[in-house]
Amino acid sequence: MAQAEMAEVIHTVVSHVDLEPVRPDREPVVMRGITLVPRHGTPVVVRRLAQARAREDADQAAISSA
Repeated sequence: MAQAEMAEVIHTVVSHVDLEPVRPDREPVVMRGITLVPRHGTPVVVRRLAQARAREDADQAAISSA
């Protein structure tokens, strides 16, 4: 049950923000149990909310059409 809830949380968060990796280099992949995972995790920074992005896109479209 907790895994399904976490999947829903991750889906919701990722669909509402723009994320950017903290480190520019690709993270090495290692095996943990039977799963491939980033060796040091994957720290990210939230650059902007999707709602703000949509508003900026609409503003830019209005400026372009004027």
